[in-house]
Amino acid sequence: MDGPRPDVAAPPRQRQAGRPSTPGRREPYADWFRGHPAVLGARSTGLAGLTAAIECTRKGHNVRILERNSTINTAGDMYFMGLSATRFFRHWPEMASEYDHISLHNAWIETRKHDGELMIKPLRVSDRLRAQGLDPKTPPGAFQMRPLVYKMFVNQVEKLGIKLEYNRRVVDYFEDEETGKGGVVTDDGERYEADVVIAADGVGSKSQKLVGGQVRAKSSGKAMWRAAFPREHLDKNPEVKEFFHMIDGSEPIVRTFLGPQTYALTLSREDVMVWIMNHD
Repeated sequence: MDGPRPDVAAPPRQRQAGRPSTPGRREPYADWFRGHPAVLGARSTGLAGLTAAIECTRKGHNVRILERNSTINTAGDMYFMGLSATRFFRHWPEMASEYDHISLHNAWIETRKHDGELMIKPLRVSDRLRAQGLDPKTPPGAFQMRPLVYKMFVNQVEKLGIKLEYNRRVVDYFEDEETGKGGVVTDDGERYEADVVIAADGVGSKSQKLVGGQVRAKSSGKAMWRAAFPREHLDKNPEVKEFFHMIDGSEPIVRTFLGPQTYALTLSREDVMVWIMNHD
């Protein structure tokens, strides 16, 4: 996207070394629009949108990101990224290397009933996967902390010189059949036009009026509670600290708790404690 005025040609952009240009030709470009829907627990992490921005840049597009908030939120806890989400790293060796470095490869796991009774003793995640004939190098053999992965993606966007505007709340999408363009309108009345618009603002996106009709969020009947906090808070309760100890005092461990219509999961790391619970 080349800015608020649709009649202005796309400005020159920073190029990666070795990427050819075609003098006199207006380059294709794409915009990524990302927002945070006001639904607790359903906020977009933005990794899909960041990936689209990075890959569109690699393929020669001039990308602009519109961010609803005043800054990017890198808070969060743990999750797994599958192969479908990381396959594009083959184009970015430095990202693949950093991703491998920040992933947890040495975690242990144990399984308990909801009342605390031990069902499966602590074993390395990699060993449990091998026992099932699975590759320990893939999730959940290696899993990630969202803040670290998210910062890695944001840093890549910054290194590529991708334009990113904050406090840009998109309130409408439009298409112009005559010009073959699409675009958005922000809450202050600004119009942005582009060859391609990627709406990465989640369920309830106003882009649905143009692509498939409006889809509303529906209750699953489940609720999830998650928290991540510095490990030193466990010092306030020695009994809790002892129960959620690390293996040999230094290796992280995931503890799962299974019960009727519910499950819980905790992660004990040297710097942070993660609690997750899912229930009816």
